[in-house]
Amino acid sequence: MPSGGRVSSGGPGSDARSPLIEQARAERGPSANPSVIRVAINAITDLSQGYGAHVYLLNLARELSKSPSVDLTLLVREGQKASLPDDLRELAREIPMPGDRSYWQVIFQSRIAGFLIRESIDIYHLPYTLPFAQKVVPTVVTIHDLADLRIRKYGWPRTLYRWGINYCAAQLADRVLTVSENSKTDIVRLLRITKDKVHAIYNGVDASFRVLDREACARRVEEAYSISRSFILAPGGLSRNKNTGVLLKAFAQLKAAGMSHLLVLTGSGEEKDVRGVRSEIQKLGLERDAILTGYVPASDMPALYNACCLVAYPTLYEGFGLPVLEAMACGAPVITSNVSSLPELAGDAALLIDPRSPEELFDAMSRVIRECDVRETLLQRGLDRVHRFSWRATAEQTVQVYRESIGRKVTGEKGA
Repeated sequence: MPSGGRVSSGGPGSDARSPLIEQARAERGPSANPSVIRVAINAITDLSQGYGAHVYLLNLARELSKSPSVDLTLLVREGQKASLPDDLRELAREIPMPGDRSYWQVIFQSRIAGFLIRESIDIYHLPYTLPFAQKVVPTVVTIHDLADLRIRKYGWPRTLYRWGINYCAAQLADRVLTVSENSKTDIVRLLRITKDKVHAIYNGVDASFRVLDREACARRVEEAYSISRSFILAPGGLSRNKNTGVLLKAFAQLKAAGMSHLLVLTGSGEEKDVRGVRSEIQKLGLERDAILTGYVPASDMPALYNACCLVAYPTLYEGFGLPVLEAMACGAPVITSNVSSLPELAGDAALLIDPRSPEELFDAMSRVIRECDVRETLLQRGLDRVHRFSWRATAEQTVQVYRESIGRKVTGEKGA
């Protein structure tokens, strides 16, 4: 593993204890507790949507804020503090910046760097890949996955841009975090960095995802979404890697076999992806049986997981796949893909299928619907497996990486 020495803005391997940083530390004075790490997390983004990277940011920040060994600051843009949850708002510091697009962060790098120097920040954490070029303190970046490169969701200009900022971030950072061993393999291979620089730390599952009264959840779902029949839940949105076309074909086979279930697809995607899904629904004659909910508040998802008969998640590529664990935590049987990080995540607690085969998906859904013993086995295995994943453990392991990045000892410390 690389040594824990600091790295300067001039490039990897050099000393980051610049005169500006040391002067700022001297002016601020010694810390009341030298074991406390001053951490700044970049939260300059849209915090209103429940995408995986945002779930990671908020839950990691929440757990770090409880740690006695971390002095946490969240960097947000002007006016963005109000969009944070109440328990994180006091940690926020606003950076003058006109918007949350990544190119604004390129333009205003000096403002972020100035804050890090003035506040004598020990470690700067970018919790998803953002461009940064002015490195003034040790930096950790989380690259959740390389779906943009593996699935080619966008045109060449955007794909090249995404590769560029991922590549630069991986090269400049002292450490790279990711959320699965599968993503670590992709990052090492595609971004050309050593495996010792990359740390795979699993995400956790929020405590709100748990087994609830099924009938009460069914009533809530009916009131909120007018869903009164038994349904298959497909969470996670409609982007290209979610493989919705294959799911719809498999569901059409279920309907042809005489099953009366609905298919409920939550979340959204880019306009062209949503249009494609709607077109496929019409083509297959599923207008009355396939429901597109659009964005669903996080507070509604536990009820949907508890009320459904199964969760179908035949994605083509995931860095992690939070919906799989959320469903398991709620006692829902899960069918997911045998590719990317999904086998690593699900283990033997889900039915794994070839995501490019509508027939395999149809067979798996039929088994879960028709065979009680299959449902009960998946339910129990899922509840057992999900206990391995917690945000507290995520935070504790992340703090260990922080300490390695700034050269502070981990030995003898209790977690975070």
